[in-house]
Amino acid sequence: MNALEIKNLNKTFDGFELKNINLELPKGYILGYVGQNGAGKTTTIKLIMNQLKKDSGVIKVFGKSYEDGEEVYKDMIGFIGDECYFPINFTLKDVISTLKDFILHLMKVNLMIMLKNGTFLIRKNKRIFKGNES
Repeated sequence: MNALEIKNLNKTFDGFELKNINLELPKGYILGYVGQNGAGKTTTIKLIMNQLKKDSGVIKVFGKSYEDGEEVYKDMIGFIGDECYFPINFTLKDVISTLKDFILHLMKVNLMIMLKNGTFLIRKNKRIFKGNES
């Protein structure tokens, strides 16, 4: 299974055309996506993240497309954009409200990993136990 698969991806703007992009990234590999300014690197990334709507083509991450479900699709991607996409009038409270489900999900995942690996520390009778000790 490929970690990322792009087939015949197309996007057109005034004065710019991303045409028939095809890419396969096997699971376990790292991809360096390089090119000249204006070649379409950022546009491709935004299309993968569904920040732009594609004109045509198929994008799959671990066999799932955005149309299969946004949450399932985006849960498989680690993405840090170069811009903040919050409205300029957002307060800290608005940002926290927007991110709260993500933060709670991330905390839950981290807790489950720590419990599984036995690295969750519990204080009991002033002695610290690792999660896998009796």
